[in-house]
Amino acid sequence: MTAPAISLGNGERVISLKFKLYSIICSILLAATVSLAQTPAPGRAATRPAVNVEPPLDAVAVDVAPPLDRDGDYKVAPKTRWADVPPITVKEGTPRGTVSTFSVKSEDTKMFPGVNGPYVRNIWVYVPAGYVPGKELPLMVDHDGRADAVIQTQLIAAMDNLIAEKRLPMMAAVFIANGGDVRGRSERSLEYDTVSGKYAEYIEHEILPLAEKNANVKFTKDPDGRGVIGQSSGSAAALAMAWFHPEWYHRVISYSGTFVSIQRSPDVPHGAWEYHEHLIPQSQKKPIRIWLEVGSRDNGFNLAENNFRNWPLANNRMAEALEAKGYEYQYLWADQAGHVERGVERQTITEAMEWVWKTYKSQ
Repeated sequence: MTAPAISLGNGERVISLKFKLYSIICSILLAATVSLAQTPAPGRAATRPAVNVEPPLDAVAVDVAPPLDRDGDYKVAPKTRWADVPPITVKEGTPRGTVSTFSVKSEDTKMFPGVNGPYVRNIWVYVPAGYVPGKELPLMVDHDGRADAVIQTQLIAAMDNLIAEKRLPMMAAVFIANGGDVRGRSERSLEYDTVSGKYAEYIEHEILPLAEKNANVKFTKDPDGRGVIGQSSGSAAALAMAWFHPEWYHRVISYSGTFVSIQRSPDVPHGAWEYHEHLIPQSQKKPIRIWLEVGSRDNGFNLAENNFRNWPLANNRMAEALEAKGYEYQYLWADQAGHVERGVERQTITEAMEWVWKTYKSQ
């Protein structure tokens, strides 16, 4: 059945035409708005879409920490929450090392006089139980030293246990505070994120001699008996010490390593991103044994690659570069972990220490 035709008067025809014209104008304006939203602002390059970083395809799932007898990529998930992981306790009856402390003033160094004026740097020295003065000890250096820091407290507890059980050689540790972290003019970033051997030279020539004197201890000069541990930018500093001075350090532990673009220069335009982008792939293999960790929700976990500030992506690339060059490495992807996740540190630092020192043979 056909609907009857409706005859429009002149007034109704005018209204219909106006409505059609209004619809056309709205469509044009909407299309222009969408186009403008998708067009980069003048002088700004179009960014790539955010990335979804996954653990390495060959990462082996582990219950607590990677095995001591293998290298490669691993992944771990929390039992409940990472915050629920209990702290390491020193087993009853275990002999405990001693910790002494001293400080240095920025006025006494020309290498790092302070970008924000004078500062005081605190240093703690761990000497194992049973140490005989005059004997040279293997050494572990820790960045971001602080008396109540998780790495510092947990590393001391782990060393007490492992040394007593002869799973580590008798060794000393030096925990060195940074020179201050003021946003915009950070002494810490200058020390840690700069891709050079300068901070290692400062520690070697100015801090370690004072640590030996103040704690009445001797550190080995054998690079195979020296390691460095750090977290975040402290990890970049740890790697720089071994990378630029393998004659001093062979062993590295990194939590949430800041292998991203922060301190840039003409030689390293992408900052510490250059380690996995160019330095490791284009250099001869160095005598470095390295343990790394990153969280799935670490800093910049959803940033596009061309920001050079995605921590999970950077650490994945580190593992790829290390594997390609035949390095002895372990890489742990911690699911649901954020930046420098304390529970991950508490759960894994014992294994990390034992693995990174497993190949050490005293001279």
